[in-house]
Amino acid sequence: MPFDFRRFDIYRKVPKDLTQPTYTGAIISICCCLFILFLFLSELTGFITTEVGWA
Repeated sequence: MPFDFRRFDIYRKVPKDLTQPTYTGAIISICCCLFILFLFLSELTGFITTEVGWA
């Protein structure tokens, strides 16, 4: 049973029973999730990192 890459398509516009997931939609969905994760982690590390500045 091969892995169906199209099931990662999370940006569907019509009800689920009327949709047909595509590889392009799955790729865009995965890229968006990775970009959101990157932004979250970069902001989190910037928040946690302490810098001592001269006043």
